[in-house]
Amino acid sequence: MSKKILKLGWEFPPHYLGGLGIACCDLIKSLSYHEIDIIFLLPYRHSVSINRCVMLHPRKNIIDGNCLYTDQLMKNVNEFAQFAVSKAHEYSFDIIHAHEWMSFPAAIQVKKYAQKPLVIHFHATEFDRKAGKHLNKEILAIESYGARYADKVIAVSEYTKRIIIEQYAINADKIAVIHNAPPLSLYEEEPQQRAIKQWGPVILFLGRLTAQKGPDYFIAAAQRVLDYRNDVTFIITGDGDMMPALVQYAYRIGILDKILFTGFLQGAALRRMYQLADIYVMPSISEPFGLTALEAMYHGLPIIISENAGVTEIAKDCIVVNVHDIKQVAHAILMLLENSSLRVTMGARGRKLVKKLHWHHVAKQFIELYTELCDQKK
Repeated sequence: MSKKILKLGWEFPPHYLGGLGIACCDLIKSLSYHEIDIIFLLPYRHSVSINRCVMLHPRKNIIDGNCLYTDQLMKNVNEFAQFAVSKAHEYSFDIIHAHEWMSFPAAIQVKKYAQKPLVIHFHATEFDRKAGKHLNKEILAIESYGARYADKVIAVSEYTKRIIIEQYAINADKIAVIHNAPPLSLYEEEPQQRAIKQWGPVILFLGRLTAQKGPDYFIAAAQRVLDYRNDVTFIITGDGDMMPALVQYAYRIGILDKILFTGFLQGAALRRMYQLADIYVMPSISEPFGLTALEAMYHGLPIIISENAGVTEIAKDCIVVNVHDIKQVAHAILMLLENSSLRVTMGARGRKLVKKLHWHHVAKQFIELYTELCDQKK
């Protein structure tokens, strides 16, 4: 396929808060590997160089790479749309691919000008991010209009596809499910031995500290586990608006000395958390996919995942729980703690599965989709 893709995004490593930025980066690298040319628009200056990819940004940053989501986010989104249209006048391309709602208005304006096929990519919906509560009506309207205006909608899981169908009344035939793959950075790492620990079993939570990710459920489960075993340490890696409340909660219930809050980590520091852990828990209220689960599996960890997570569609060697049932979550942790052979077996099977998944395979699915859309326009 000798086509050029105009991509629009909001996050890109090293400036990112979650899986969105990592997925954008790895997809672009993999499309490049398959000799696809890409023009990638970001709202801030970026220095990363990728083969066959032209990275474009405004002369003056719309947002700061260290502060991706500001109090003036809607204003930033509209400014990005103006920037995108200006670049659409300067460059030729065959497909428009927009990642997440912040880039949907820009992509729609570009489509109106260029009359090229539009793909919008849901890495999450407003229903996920707000765990179904206090939804932002402006964002809902943008997501709904984007899904209706696009030529094709990409969902990262069947779970997300169902939300798009039910909440935005989009025909199922218009939505393609393409799962994410483990971060390419995992395959660039040197093999690591398990870290030597100076304390007992470690249970890991990793993600943004927001209602969507369920860190408060993790702490509630920790309290129940500690009622049975006081030798366990719980690590919470990530940052977000719930941090102060979570620290107060852990203090109030008397387990703050058993919980380590590391803040946001990446690179070697993040890998060390996986190496220290014995079990990984993803207690998300609503998780479109869940890249961190694949990272944990790659590091050989047994995982406990919310039933409301898209990654369960491919991660079969895991324990799936109802996160609202704290007793069930705590029971799953205790069961794994007390059964070392099960932990080893689950970890080995998970690692074997993840090593079969790769973004290069994901890129092939996108290339087929791009080709189909271009053929339909002929």
